[in-house]
Amino acid sequence: MERNEVIGFLQALYRSTKTCADHLRSEELRLLHVDTAVERFVASKLADDWVVLVTGNPGDGKSHLLLAVRERLARAGIEFILDANERSDADLMTFIDRRLQTGKGAAIAINEGTLFDLLRSAGSAAWARTVHEQLTRPLSYRGEELDLPLKILVVDLNLRNNLSPTTLSSVVERFIGSIQPCSLCPAAGCSAVRNARRLRDPDIRQRLVQMMSRVAVTGIHATMRDVQAFASFLVFGGQSCEVAASGRNGNKDYFTLAFDGGVGPLFDAVRRLDPRNIPHPTLDDRLWRGPMKASEWIGEEFARPALPMGQAVMDRLVAFERLKRCALFEHRSGEAILRERHGPEAAFERVLRESSELGTEHIVRRLNRFFDRHEDRGDSLFLWTTHRYDARATRYAATLWTLPASRLEILRPTVVTHLKDAFPDYYPDHILLVARGRAPYEGLRIDRALFTMLESVEQGLPPTYQTAEPARRIGAFYDTLARAADPSEGHVHAIHLIDMETGNKMQLRVNTRRRVYEAG
Repeated sequence: MERNEVIGFLQALYRSTKTCADHLRSEELRLLHVDTAVERFVASKLADDWVVLVTGNPGDGKSHLLLAVRERLARAGIEFILDANERSDADLMTFIDRRLQTGKGAAIAINEGTLFDLLRSAGSAAWARTVHEQLTRPLSYRGEELDLPLKILVVDLNLRNNLSPTTLSSVVERFIGSIQPCSLCPAAGCSAVRNARRLRDPDIRQRLVQMMSRVAVTGIHATMRDVQAFASFLVFGGQSCEVAASGRNGNKDYFTLAFDGGVGPLFDAVRRLDPRNIPHPTLDDRLWRGPMKASEWIGEEFARPALPMGQAVMDRLVAFERLKRCALFEHRSGEAILRERHGPEAAFERVLRESSELGTEHIVRRLNRFFDRHEDRGDSLFLWTTHRYDARATRYAATLWTLPASRLEILRPTVVTHLKDAFPDYYPDHILLVARGRAPYEGLRIDRALFTMLESVEQGLPPTYQTAEPARRIGAFYDTLARAADPSEGHVHAIHLIDMETGNKMQLRVNTRRRVYEAG
């Protein structure tokens, strides 16, 4: 590919549909390709004559992965279907049956929804049953193992951590290694060339990798397409060489583009780490007061944003924020900013990382406060229930039973054993709170959405203003626990009621023998 063509292709990766492997030429595929453990795993299984179904979301790189594996395998006889959407269910079922009967390896790239449709069409076929079990149970919570009676395997790319240090560093290194001045570049080079030059510094690139690793542990799944789009915007800012050369939109540094202007869930997650919102008194004071020595920075030859002296405070503040963003990546003490994180994101990260050390009482206390903001107990879980009239938000809750926290446990997921070699960098995006002895699927999935909701209630926002889906999840979990609860002895039952907006509580007794309410 010509230099201008390479640059144009890399610029188009931001908000481009052309990154689908089916639409790329071989030289474009090689330009983007990063070797990962899952490709080596799939290649080894195909060489051993397994039928491998590579699934995931659009943008996860299913077709790209199989194209790379096909180039790796020189052995004849292995068949590839790069897009299952191009085949009918009947055709796919016949293909799988034939490959299993002949014992020949095959690989199919298939979206998760399409795979579920295929399984419904396959009905009670033996291979469909084992595929369904693998598809619905890719994770292990108590060391469970899956039986694989047939040589057919599901590889779900949702489990691949594309923000792991190894993968992200390879993506960025390959990306910036392809960027050179094009025919439109001014003599001094454009902002993209300058950004690439700075990111070629291994220490600066390592700082970027450290930041993205912190993004990964907040529970976000970034597809390979997301990562490539982020790298493109980080260098080019979403503009073509013609626009950059004209200077109409200004030239922005990568440390500004990382937090400003990018559109998408990954960009939103990165913005939560914006250094301008993370105080670090010692470094902030040093940056504000200046002037700073070149030796305080990584890559001493690079120019840094300057703070205007003798100007309005607000002008100086804007320049300071830009300098603080630069410091995150390039100041020798900038790494400390990442350690100063606070708020719901940092708290959830701690829950994911230290769930077993925190214990169940930590989670139980937060769940209790969701309904009763004044409740501080963590030794027992109150099983609140609510009732909704029409479309109005639930305001009142009632509870009859409590469950000791000792009868609950926190489960942290790991990849099932037969897929661990494919996903060595897997990092969980949730934990489960489940009754001891009960199946994991009966537990409460505590992910970032639910945990953030609990945090906001703890900060004072009434539960009636919360997101409906996580609240329904909590209600379903309580219903499951209540069905297994022991009924109270006797015929008089104490029921606690609460107004979740005001926090007002009352107690009444129900006499089931006399069928009357009694004052609490």
